[in-house]
Amino acid sequence: MPRAEFGSLQRRSPADSAVPYLRARIISESPGVADEQKIRVLEQESGGPGAAGAANPEEAWASYFLSEMYARRGGFGLAYGGLRRSLARPDVFLMDLPTTVAEGRYFCARAGLGGCENDVARCEVAR
Repeated sequence: MPRAEFGSLQRRSPADSAVPYLRARIISESPGVADEQKIRVLEQESGGPGAAGAANPEEAWASYFLSEMYARRGGFGLAYGGLRRSLARPDVFLMDLPTTVAEGRYFCARAGLGGCENDVARCEVAR
């Protein structure tokens, strides 16, 4: 779905939190689009790899799906960083927050990073 169509949908239903989720998911799962291109788009929409944390739901969902793409490619350190950025906005995950936190713990462990357990767990408390 082109950016203009998403903008139109968002204007018609600005309170619908599903629009940022759907946009990021469609980008990450678009058949026929190279993974490198999907990653570039999601990196731009997530605030970039160096961003400290998602500033809005759009960046949170872009960071989340970007982390999934990194993990599928074996980049668990990048996946953990992306998921950590997305969890700066724990409110967007609603009932899926415990699962998202568990994914963060998994990515951290697979990346061989230390000290992530408490770092990710803070997001459950922020809810």
